[in-house]
Amino acid sequence: MNKIFTIIVLTLLSCNAQHKNQEIIEISDQTTRKVERTKLTKELWSKYGFFNIETFNPEFEYYISDKTDDLKVIERVYEHENYIWLCFINQHHFYKDHAEVAYDNAEGFLTVRSEITDDTIIIKTWNDFSEIKSTIDTVRIVKKTFRNKTKENKVVGTWINKTSNLSFTLTLKDKKLYYTFTSPKRSFTNTAYITHNNLIVFNGFEWSEYAGGTIDDEGTEKHEAPPLPKEIGCAIDFENNKFIIQNYGNAMNYFVIIEEAEEKYVQFVKQL
Repeated sequence: MNKIFTIIVLTLLSCNAQHKNQEIIEISDQTTRKVERTKLTKELWSKYGFFNIETFNPEFEYYISDKTDDLKVIERVYEHENYIWLCFINQHHFYKDHAEVAYDNAEGFLTVRSEITDDTIIIKTWNDFSEIKSTIDTVRIVKKTFRNKTKENKVVGTWINKTSNLSFTLTLKDKKLYYTFTSPKRSFTNTAYITHNNLIVFNGFEWSEYAGGTIDDEGTEKHEAPPLPKEIGCAIDFENNKFIIQNYGNAMNYFVIIEEAEEKYVQFVKQL
């Protein structure tokens, strides 16, 4: 099959009331481009941190276009296989999070197509030789990142650090993910979320100490310390059911996140 895909489309549909604001992201050989895009060089790919999506391949063409100021459409165009990702960037235009939302190939065996309605992305897939079109994922856009219901269900439960007698208990209530942190000294509850690239973020978790880059090599404070951060983010290992929080830094970047923990890398393991 010599089917060639070289055009990617971002189309806004004006449908009836129940489909208002629905947006379709698809790869197509029959439609024309509706939004302006800029080609990404290897240098720009590295500068913007898009290596978190994949390693730059000079055989492909990469493009970026705006959906919003902080949400970009990233495309990988090739004669036989194409991808589209939605990617959040921070205020420094650097990578923050991404979700694959479209895919197609010249063989015609697999198509991934996403529908975006308000803050929800419904990702569907189907075999081009089949009438069945199945939903493979549903992702929500929350706080300038992606929120994945499937992954949230996987983290529900209690995660233990036996060394310092610490725990995170995660629950789902009213479509929101909550955590309760418990130590020998304290216990409190707040919200959490899982990003599409497997970062677990605990909102409202105030660090015990923080000086940022205000401590010099001699251990002397250079100036007034900044406010304590109130959020923890760390990668979650779904295969091994654990996540690790780096608990403290060094003299050049001094901080202590959990004062009750003595170890530098505090590991939490899910209780099965």
